[in-house]
Amino acid sequence: MQIKAGQKHIKKIGIIGGMGPMATLDLYDWIIKLTPARKDQDHLPVIINNAPQIPDRTSFLLGEGRDPRPEILSAALELERGGAKIIAMPCNTAHCFANFIQRGLKKAELINMLTETKKYLDGQFLGTLPKPKLGLLATTGTIKTNLYQKYFQGWHFILPDETTQNSVMDAIYGKNGIKSGRTKYPRQILRQAAEHLHKNGAEVIILGCSEISLSLKNEKNNSVCYINPIKILAKALVGKCKPN
Repeated sequence: MQIKAGQKHIKKIGIIGGMGPMATLDLYDWIIKLTPARKDQDHLPVIINNAPQIPDRTSFLLGEGRDPRPEILSAALELERGGAKIIAMPCNTAHCFANFIQRGLKKAELINMLTETKKYLDGQFLGTLPKPKLGLLATTGTIKTNLYQKYFQGWHFILPDETTQNSVMDAIYGKNGIKSGRTKYPRQILRQAAEHLHKNGAEVIILGCSEISLSLKNEKNNSVCYINPIKILAKALVGKCKPN
């Protein structure tokens, strides 16, 4: 289904939600903020399929949990049947399965958050040699599969050491972590992890997990640049949907 706006057509956005629920809300919030609108009718049609029962992506990638791919694809197909022409996943780790999801869709297009993030950084640092070193804060599933490195050919990554990575995972999944609704403790831990990457040479830090971008999205640091893929994805969605 397409919504007519004058002689233009606005594509309906579908969001595969629940990975996690707050990240889903954050993506929708950014879509609203980045849409040029003066009234309700100027905003974009969005369907959110909040499916928090999708198995954990990192657990599967580490060989410790159920395969989430069938349920992610099922959620995507449900959005497609509901009229979504473009689909987004506000979960970095789930992009390990992006090609699988796109192949399973019949007509809709999956907008790849990592592809859009690379486009953004390539544009920001066009002609800059050498390119800035990228620090990556992400789940262990994203780190161990070299997910970002596969998309960012020609960029140098600095990764957390084992101790720091364990603390990042605790900030996400621990009893006082972001997924349990906490904010103060995770933010403190993630700030320390970002400082660790910066001390090891990172000039730009990608917030490569939706929960991490939630925790640090308002952080300011004059010595390092934070990149928020969720915001970049939202901007790409708006650009593909909004006439003119």
